[in-house]
Amino acid sequence: MKKPFAFQHLNAQIAAKVGLITALLLGLLIASGATFLKRMLVERIAEDGRRVTASVAQELNADNLRAQQISRDLLAMQESGGFGQREAVLSLMQSLVRHTPNILATYVNYEPNADGQDARWRSHPAMPNGRFTPYWYRSGEQLRLTGVEDIDSFAFYSETKRLGIPFITEPYRLLGISMVSFTLPLRIDGRFVGITGTDLSLESINRAIARLPTMPHSHLLVLSPQGRLIVTPRPADYALPYASSSLAKLDWPHLSRLSPGSFAKATDPIDGKAAWVFSNRVSTGGWHVMLLVDEAATLRPLNHFLWTRALAATGILLALAAMLIWLIGRATRPLTPMAAACEALAQGDLHQVRRLVNQLGELPSDDEFGRMATAFRQAIAYLNELSAHFQRIARHDFSGTITPRGPHDQLGQSAQAMLSGLRDATEGLEARTRELEANRRSQAALLSNLPGMAYRCRLDPHWTMEFVSEGSKALTGYAPSDLVHNRHLGYTDLIHPDDRERVRQEVEASLVEHRPYRLVYRLRTADDRTKWVWEQGVSVLGEQPGEIRLEGLIIDISEQKRLEEALQERNRELQELDRLKSAFVNAVSHELRTPLTSIMGYTEFLEDEVGGALAAQQLEFVKQIQASSERLKRLIDDLLDFARIEAGTFRLTVAPFDLGDKVDEIVESFRPQAAQAQVTLISQIESAPLDLEADAQRIGQVLINLIGNALKFTPPGGHVTVRLKREADELVCEVEDDGPGIPPEDQAKLFQRFSQLEPGMRKGGTGLGLAISKALIEAHGGRIGVESSPGKGSIFWFRLPLARAGIRGAPAAST
Repeated sequence: MKKPFAFQHLNAQIAAKVGLITALLLGLLIASGATFLKRMLVERIAEDGRRVTASVAQELNADNLRAQQISRDLLAMQESGGFGQREAVLSLMQSLVRHTPNILATYVNYEPNADGQDARWRSHPAMPNGRFTPYWYRSGEQLRLTGVEDIDSFAFYSETKRLGIPFITEPYRLLGISMVSFTLPLRIDGRFVGITGTDLSLESINRAIARLPTMPHSHLLVLSPQGRLIVTPRPADYALPYASSSLAKLDWPHLSRLSPGSFAKATDPIDGKAAWVFSNRVSTGGWHVMLLVDEAATLRPLNHFLWTRALAATGILLALAAMLIWLIGRATRPLTPMAAACEALAQGDLHQVRRLVNQLGELPSDDEFGRMATAFRQAIAYLNELSAHFQRIARHDFSGTITPRGPHDQLGQSAQAMLSGLRDATEGLEARTRELEANRRSQAALLSNLPGMAYRCRLDPHWTMEFVSEGSKALTGYAPSDLVHNRHLGYTDLIHPDDRERVRQEVEASLVEHRPYRLVYRLRTADDRTKWVWEQGVSVLGEQPGEIRLEGLIIDISEQKRLEEALQERNRELQELDRLKSAFVNAVSHELRTPLTSIMGYTEFLEDEVGGALAAQQLEFVKQIQASSERLKRLIDDLLDFARIEAGTFRLTVAPFDLGDKVDEIVESFRPQAAQAQVTLISQIESAPLDLEADAQRIGQVLINLIGNALKFTPPGGHVTVRLKREADELVCEVEDDGPGIPPEDQAKLFQRFSQLEPGMRKGGTGLGLAISKALIEAHGGRIGVESSPGKGSIFWFRLPLARAGIRGAPAAST
């Protein structure tokens, strides 16, 4: 930007800078003096403000203490035998009001019939309902007696009764008078029977405060703890909260937190001017005394003094600047042609530079201007030499040599480095061009061998193709030239209409999430066939700002899709076979259970010899039939449970029970079997209650399966230990045996349906027990597992949550 004319000359610039520095120093001196004087004035005003607010607070505190003392005198008279002496109380109240000019009123108020005299005094004008609620108050120069009705609705009575301690009210109006009340609770034999109190009018408080000395340009406010006015220069604001008057402009919550003797700035609510606020606190009543001092009026004399001194300093500064401009102009006059030579040099006009430098040659050569002219002539000759070199470089002639003038000749060194760099860059560019051509041929061969079609397209509404590999012919039936620049048709036109919008949405989503996109969709070829294709691509930035391109690969997966559909059809067939198998198992199990029940019933008849006595061998045969029937019944029950689980009709009957009792019951039922197998059966159950909400029968079924398996696989002389304990919010049950252990490769199969150990380790069964146990435990929101290693036995465990929220299924009866 071009400077104004007055500052195009160096002498004017120097004068302006010197004048600016002088002005800044002078301004700093004036500002420092003003700050010092203002601080001294503020400190004096602050001292006066603290003195005034302290004096007002002391006077108000004395008045409040006198009012409280009158209430105490009335209380002492009642407690010392005057309770119930209504005539004496009225006389004392009148006397106290008459002889205490600053007191508005006194009163002694009883609870209903507290002295048993309400009926006798109903005719008294101050007690229309007989209740003792007299009120002696000052009205002008007269003393008046009246009775206060509905006294329980007034805060001075209800709050004193509720709190049971001395109480000072907020300002309020009664009988057309703004006042505050000082009350004490009256108790006889520990029982609350009424109050004694004294009222001060806000008008009398204001008159008393008005007699105290204050400060110029100031006025006083006294506020209650809740922000109601007690002292104000506007009596209309008495007892009004700030929200109901213009005094709401005053930041009362902020100012009420001022510590005694401190001050802050605020807007005066009386005249809207900025003011200093000095605060003090009246200890009796918690009132706040605030002195507001008009800031502008107080500072006006000081500001006038400072303005006159500033104007005088400005005149001195202007005279000094004029003198500087005249002196500097004489010394810097030769700089004008030198500045013109520099401007011509900046514009590349070497002829004009030489002409101006020749003019400078007339100057004395022993001063700064003469030495500058000699240096300009040498610089012009050097620039002419460099200009000739640059013209040869522009003609791609890099054979010349540039010799710097010396070790500090940065221009010559830079020109020499540029010439050398251009020579090397030209040689490197030629080599790089040859390399890029070789890479182009290699990439073309690689793309032609890809198993699909590679592409690059612009991200525009038509996805215009910029490059398509030779694989497009085999994939789409169209040559690359048909698709590049959408010459014959756009690639998006080949996408099946039902897939087109989905493909666009998935590509746009990948752009938003900054990730590659992978798509599977149908494609219409040139011969009107449909192919399934897989596409993977990524977005890349173009050469122009905001330009985006898509690059990717498209592969024909039609054969893979055909195989997937065939596999899905085969899976559907297998699922149908599995359903038919489950239905068959369920039907066969039900058909077997009916005759089996009859067989078991008849064997019980035979065992009980209902049809006649049996021989010992016949009884043994009967027992074998019963054992086989029980085993067959368990197998059928397992098949039925498995069928229900498979069909999704299995339900739990949930109820609270003690799992410890259940474990004890089942362990005891296995003791005969353990004794017969010569295995020691041990039970270790925590003594604390182990309550659980679950299906007790199904949990018992799991325990029976685990303990039965442990007994089957434990050799004679071995041990089976059943443990039950609580860990955090779960119950943990473990069944440990001394059996042969289970190899790790078999443990993963144990809980699968129809899964059994190797033939040498089998002990009979369907292979459904552990699968059913797993389903039952998981239906309760629990877990089941095994810890084992060959030769070291096994520990089968399950964990059940104490919270019922983990149980699946409705609490209905099992089916």
